[in-house]
This record gives sequence, structure tokens and C-alpha cells, in this order.
Amino acid sequence: SDGSGGSGCAATYYCLGTGCTPTTLYSGPVNVSASTDIRFFSTDNRGNSETAQTSTFTIASGAAPVPALDKIGIIAAAIGMFSLIRRRRYHTD
Repeated sequence: SDGSGGSGCAATYYCLGTGCTPTTLYSGPVNVSASTDIRFFSTDNRGNSETAQTSTFTIASGAAPVPALDKIGIIAAAIGMFSLIRRRRYHTD
């Protein structure tokens, strides 16, 4: 939620790899089997988009297995919500 008066998050798009263009609509968990960058951005229900951001996942060899978590969704939602909240401070219409 982006608070009262906000329009809400409409979609999050992502891609895996350095310098890629996020065009894949996020719809559920994404498997990441090697260290990689994820690039992503979200749009709100009014059509506003944030600038694409990058996060790096590092997978250490020999590390204990991690339960299947929706890491990309958690990060994308958290960053998307932050940017929508930040945007709302400047756009109160």
C-alpha cells in the first residue's frame, strides 16, 4: 500500500543480467541459480514509472541451501513501494 490517496502498484517488470532492459512482467517466484544482477522497475495505477534499479544476487559456492523464497518479489515490491511512496510526496493529485 502507498497510503491513503495513493493509486497503488500496477505492475513490476524485471530482467536478469547486467545492463538488460526490464520487460518481463513479474508474476511469481523467479529461480536464480548463479550470481546475477536483477534490474526492475514498477508502475503505479496512474501510469507513473520509476527509474529501473539494479540489485545484485551473489550465490556463494558451498553455502547452505536457502528455502524457496520469493526474493525477487520481496525486493521488487519493497523498492517499488518505496519509490511510489517517495513519488507520492511530490505528486499529490
